[in-house]
Order: sequence, then structure tokens, then C-alpha cells
Amino acid sequence: MTHWTEEMFIDSPEAFAVTMRRRVERTGEEVDDLLALLAAHEVTPETALDVACGIGRHAVELAEAGVDVHGVDISPQYIEAAGERAAEAGLKGRASFEVDDMRNLDERDGTYDLVTNMWTAFGYFEEATNEAVAGGFRERVAGDGALVMDLVNKEGVMADFRSSSAHENDGLLYVEQQDYTPETGRMETGSKRREQGSDERRRDRRRPDVRASR
Repeated sequence: MTHWTEEMFIDSPEAFAVTMRRRVERTGEEVDDLLALLAAHEVTPETALDVACGIGRHAVELAEAGVDVHGVDISPQYIEAAGERAAEAGLKGRASFEVDDMRNLDERDGTYDLVTNMWTAFGYFEEATNEAVAGGFRERVAGDGALVMDLVNKEGVMADFRSSSAHENDGLLYVEQQDYTPETGRMETGSKRREQGSDERRRDRRRPDVRASR
């Protein structure tokens, strides 16, 4: 059975890519904050692994700051976009990208001064797999390095929870509905897309299931 991450990020990557592109302008500030946090803990990374790097938002900004970054993501389309972003910035020698699944991190070689997992890209699987993925993160961190994970938490979800949202892109209306269960920390999101002005649904509803940290 195909996991929802493959349906969303491989089969239908554009819907989420729209959201990522909307956040590009704020990425520089996010990376500045990240580097300041690391400096406060006396970590100055020369190398980084960005897991679930998406279109390379954070990886390219880290490369701009002088860090040699390797980004991995399950989506071929996102990896292609990340490579193009690095090339446009003149950073192909400092930022590289590869299609890979975060569940395979324990099979990789080498360690990095910094391993990042940004923008709530964790908790997609059942508990045992999530724990194994977290273990893979740790294995890729150098002895004096740092692991930084940007996680969604229960308090944050409840403070800004919206049961539904919608946005338009290229004549398609994307509609999402969310359900959150505080007892389990699980958030499920259903997604539909329709042509503007039409009642015809373009894609069956998906039910991504994400674990919020508690």
C-alpha cells in the first residue's frame, strides 16, 4: 500500500510546493535565527545535512552563509527545484541535492556538523518508524555537532488551529480540512483540488497523518 507521503510529495508535489514557495522570503530570517541558536551553543557548522529539504529553501540559505550542505528529499520534483535554486544563486559547488527517503538515513555513510529537519517534516509514520527515523538523524550527526528539528507541538497547533483552508494556483482551487486529536497528538489533513468555477473534484481526498510533539 502506498504511503500518503509518496502520494503527496511524489505523485502530487505541486500542491505543497505552492506553500513552500510562499515562504521563501522569510527563509533568510529563519536561517539567521538557526545560526544564532547554534552559535549560542558554540556550534559553528562547516557541513550540514538537510533532511526533507523540499525545494531547498533552508539548504540554499545555509550555503549562502558558507556551510557545505547536502539536501535529501523523497520528491524528485522538489530536488530538481532545489538544484535549480542553488544554481541560480551560484552555489552548486556548496549545495548538493539527492532523492532519498528519511527512513534510509541509517544506511548512509558519513556525519555532519549539523543535521536539520525543518518545517515540521517529522512524525509522518507510525511510532516505531518515527523512532527509527530519529535514530537515523542522530547517526548522521558528528560527535560535536548538532541536530535541529523544527517540530509542530500541541500548544502551537491549538493556538492557531484552522479546521479548513483554501488557496488558488494556476486555475485550481486547493481545499484542505484538518482534524486534530489532542489525546494522541495526531493531526490528519484531507486535501481536494477543483478547477475554479467547477464542481468536479480533480483528486480524491488524501488523509495525511502527522504526529505533533507533546
